[in-house]
Amino acid sequence: ILDDDDELVQQYYQNRALDSFSLTCLGIVYTVLIFIGAIGNGLVCLAVARQPKMRTSRNLFIINLAISDLLLCFFTIPFSLVEISTKSWPYGECIAMCKLVLALEATSIFVSTLSITAIALDRYQVILHSMNPVDQSHRSSFPHIAKLLVIWMIGTLLALPLFLFRTVEVHNIGIKEIDPIKYCIEKWPITHGRFYYSVFSMLIQYFVPITIVSVVYTRLCIKLRSRTMRRTSTTQLPNLRNRLQRRARRTNMLLISIALIFCISWLPLNALNVICDLKFPFENDSTFRITFAVCHMAGMSSSCSNPFLYGWLNQNFRN
Repeated sequence: ILDDDDELVQQYYQNRALDSFSLTCLGIVYTVLIFIGAIGNGLVCLAVARQPKMRTSRNLFIINLAISDLLLCFFTIPFSLVEISTKSWPYGECIAMCKLVLALEATSIFVSTLSITAIALDRYQVILHSMNPVDQSHRSSFPHIAKLLVIWMIGTLLALPLFLFRTVEVHNIGIKEIDPIKYCIEKWPITHGRFYYSVFSMLIQYFVPITIVSVVYTRLCIKLRSRTMRRTSTTQLPNLRNRLQRRARRTNMLLISIALIFCISWLPLNALNVICDLKFPFENDSTFRITFAVCHMAGMSSSCSNPFLYGWLNQNFRN
C-alpha cells in the first residue's frame, strides 16, 4: 500500500499488474497461440464437415479434442491474459462471470486430456486386438457418442469445485476515485482446500493420462515392431521391406512424440499450481504472474500441437 493517494489512484485506474514490455510480449505470444490453435483445430473440424467419409466413429474422439482445444483458444486464453495482466477483477460484480471463466477453462483442459487418453485406448483396442480398421470405422457411432458424453460429464464434474467456490469480493479502501475494488477469488470451505484440489487435478489431468498414454503407446510400439519384423522377414522384396520398416519407424516416432509433448506441455503448470498452493515462493507479484504466464502458455500450446499430431500427421485428415 502506497502512502501517496494520487499514485495509488493512478495505478488502480490503469489496473495493470505488469509493465508495458512484459504485457506486450505476453499479448503477442498469446495471440500467436490463439491464431495457430484456432486455424489448426478449425481445419480438423472442417475436414470432417466437408468429407462424409471422415465422419467415422473413431474420428469423433479427434473432433472432440479439437472442439475442447477451440474452447481453450477462444475463451480460456483471452480471459487468462486479462486476469494475469490486471490487479483487480475488471468485469464488475457479476459472480457468474467470475465462476464461469475458470470453470470453463478447467472443463476444457480436462476434456482435452481425457480425449487424448480415449484416443490412445481406442488405438490400443484396434491394433492390439487385431480389429479390422475398415469394419471398425463403419460401426455404429452411438457407443462412441456415449463415450464423448461421459468425457464431458467427467470434465464438468471435475471442474465443478472451481465454479462453486469462486466468488467476487468487494473492498473499499477509502479512496472514492477507485472504490470499490473487486477481486475474483476462491473461497474454499476447508483449510488448504485449494492445495488438495490442485493435487487431485494434477493426478487426474496429468499423471493418470500420461501413465495410460505411455503404457498404451509403449505396447503399441512393441506390437508394431514385432509385426513389422515378422512381415519383413517373409518378404523377398527389398523395396517393400524398407517401406514397411520406414512406416513402422514413423508410427513409433509419432506415438513417442505424442507422449513426450503431452508430458512437457502440462508439467510446468501443474507443478507450479501445487507448489504455490502449498507454500507461495514468490516475493514479487510481477515475478509470479510472469512465471505463471510462461507455464500457462506451455499448457495452452497443446491446443496448437494437438491438431498437428492428430490431424496433419494423419494421412486421411491431411488429404
